[in-house]
Amino acid sequence: MIITAINAKGGVGKTTTTMFLATVFAHRGKTVTVTDLDRQGSALEWSERAEDGGNPLPFEVELSIPKRVDRQAALVGDDEFMFIDVPPGDENAIEAAIAVSDFIILPTR
Repeated sequence: MIITAINAKGGVGKTTTTMFLATVFAHRGKTVTVTDLDRQGSALEWSERAEDGGNPLPFEVELSIPKRVDRQAALVGDDEFMFIDVPPGDENAIEAAIAVSDFIILPTR
């Protein structure tokens, strides 16, 4: 299952939503990966800070690029979850994520 948080606007909670949902699913015993398509690497930075603070996240966070996301999505098994964090205003990343997603979340403020 592939779930993506998308919004063309920045600062609406895409990364926060992605990371919180991934954490909940992982704590419920699901196999989870977060794919960070944002060049700023916000989700990856979140993961690194958690690890540096002695509280590593219960899932992997991978920095990726839009043209690779379809190959990564093809590796997601039936009982696995991939959450995609998409940068604001990046049409290539948004379109690539939508193309592989089973569900889209649109955080708003």
